[in-house]
Amino acid sequence: MSRFSWMLCAFAVCTTGQASDETCEQLKKTGAEWNAQAPQMIDDQTELIQVFVNCEAMTVTYQKRVLLAGNALVPGTQERKQQQHTQLHCNQAGLASVYGWTAVDVLGDVDYEYLFTLKTQPSDCSNEVGVPQSDTQ
Repeated sequence: MSRFSWMLCAFAVCTTGQASDETCEQLKKTGAEWNAQAPQMIDDQTELIQVFVNCEAMTVTYQKRVLLAGNALVPGTQERKQQQHTQLHCNQAGLASVYGWTAVDVLGDVDYEYLFTLKTQPSDCSNEVGVPQSDTQ
């Protein structure tokens, strides 16, 4: 399990059956802890800048910075990253598949210039836990 997957699991409590209020409070608490340590590397090229938790909208937004210039990204990067984002959040411990929350990543380049946004909603996951809809059609 990658460091970010483990952090996401911890962020999402990695248990099922929690009341929505409990999940919200845990997400807010973990988000505050992450924000206190930010920025922090989540892989060799990506830095987590800030986490925003909106309990009313059931959305967690991760602000991230890719340590590359925007023009250094290869064509298709956004599409590939969206597929990975959906797989992550539609897995067996996913925010979207298990908790019914929307996960949003807002990515900037090394100079904090906006690159793109990734978004995975519960409706992006199939009825089978861990299988994105595109993989079942």
